[in-house]
Amino acid sequence: MIIRSNAHTHCNFCDGADSAEEMVKAALSCGFSDLGFSCHGYTPFETEYSLKDSCGEAYRAEIKRLKKLYAGRINISCGVEQDFYAPVVRRDYDYLIGSVHYLQDTNRSVYYGVDADQQTLSACIDQMFGGDALAMVEQFYCISAENALKHKPDIIGHFDLVTKFNASNLFFDQQSAAYQRIAVTALEQAAKSEAIFEINTGAVARGFTSVPYPEPFLLQSLQKMGGRVIISSDCHSVEQIDSGFEDALHLVKECGFCRISVLEDGEFREKTI
Repeated sequence: MIIRSNAHTHCNFCDGADSAEEMVKAALSCGFSDLGFSCHGYTPFETEYSLKDSCGEAYRAEIKRLKKLYAGRINISCGVEQDFYAPVVRRDYDYLIGSVHYLQDTNRSVYYGVDADQQTLSACIDQMFGGDALAMVEQFYCISAENALKHKPDIIGHFDLVTKFNASNLFFDQQSAAYQRIAVTALEQAAKSEAIFEINTGAVARGFTSVPYPEPFLLQSLQKMGGRVIISSDCHSVEQIDSGFEDALHLVKECGFCRISVLEDGEFREKTI
C-alpha cells in the first residue's frame, strides 16, 4: 500500500515555511491524489504560530483558488487545526483536526506551550504543578480527552504531544505504569468521540522523537478498542510532506491494524492495508 495523501499540512499562512501553492506542487511531485491543508486556527494568546485574526478569510480564499487551479490533477481540501483553547467556526472548513498544544495557568493568566521548547515545558511543570511532572501529564491528557468529546473533531492530532521534549525520560518515565495508565485512560475517553487518531510523523522528521505520535503502547490499546487511524506528516515545509509514511505504515501493521483511513477525493475513507 502506498499513501498518496496528507491531511495535516501547514503553510506560511501560519507557521509553515512555504506557500500553499509550493506545498501543492510538492504533493504533485510525490504522486499525491489529495492534499488537505490544516493551518493552526487563530489563537489570540499566541499569534506567532497561528493564523492571524485577519488571515482566516485569506487562507480559505487561497486554498479555494488552488483547488480550482489544480482541479483534475489533485484534490485539495481546506481544513484547520483547532487548539482546545481557541475554537474556530467549524462550518468554514472541510474538516477539523482537534489538538492540544497548551496548558492554561488561570492563576497567572499564562498559557504554556507543551511543544514550544524544553524550557517552557520545564517552567510549566515547576510553576503550574509545583514540580510534579505526572500532574502536568494528567492535566494534559484530561484536556485532550475533553477536547475530543467536546469538539468532536474529524481527526485527533498528535495525541501524546506532551512527550515531545521528554527524550530519555527527562521529565517523566514514559515506561512507568503510572504514566501509561494516565495516557490509556484518556485514550479510552477520547476514542468515544469516534474521531480518527492521527499517526503523526512530524516530530520524527524534525528529530524530536524516534517514533511517531502516539507511541506503540497507545496504538496497540487503540487497536484493541477498534479505533481508527490515519497517517499524516504534520508537515511545515515541502521536504516533509510525505516524511516517514512507509515506516508509519509498518508500525500500524505491527500494532495489529488491518485498515487505515486515508484522505481520498476530499473524504476520509477506510482502506485495507
